[in-house]
Amino acid sequence: MGLRYLSACTARLACVYASITWKMVDMPRARTTTVRTSRAATSRATSPGKHTVAARARAARAASTKTRKRTTMSPEHKAALATGRAEGRAVRNYLEALEKHRPRRGRRRTPDMISRRLSVIEEKLSSADALSRLHLLKEKEDLEAELARARSSDDLAALEKSFVRVARGYGQRKGITYSVWRAAGVGPVVLQRAGVIRGGGRSRP
Repeated sequence: MGLRYLSACTARLACVYASITWKMVDMPRARTTTVRTSRAATSRATSPGKHTVAARARAARAASTKTRKRTTMSPEHKAALATGRAEGRAVRNYLEALEKHRPRRGRRRTPDMISRRLSVIEEKLSSADALSRLHLLKEKEDLEAELARARSSDDLAALEKSFVRVARGYGQRKGITYSVWRAAGVGPVVLQRAGVIRGGGRSRP
């Protein structure tokens, strides 16, 4: 009977030892699994998914589009831009016309004088030799261009009126002084009519 009791105790001790050993081996595995699960849950909570990022990007683009639509120019701003373009066009056209009508060297001829000279050239062309014909054709071309400029004096007068209306305001906005206008070829009489006077480009009120 003592032997049986001793065997039973030994078997029970072996079972207890095996159970303790198994728990000691299994605890690190369970702890590692718990840590991994916790980290995965934290990562999902802190890092948005692809769908969330795409949704935020779409919302940002929609907000930007709404902002651009709201930043439209006011009617006053549009009117100011249109006025500036019209004044700039009037100034440019007048300055270009001044350049075309700039006096050339020599005596200034009237349209009648130019027409008479053209008639003489036409008569000479029929009997001129090759070299003389070349020079006569060149003179004819120059005279025709001069006649066209002389006949377009009415256009210059109209352009001058438009320039006089806008020169003061245009010059004030662009910082163009009296001396700059004069250097560009605008006459003092025209500047006086436009209200632009000497002394820092100030204009008459």
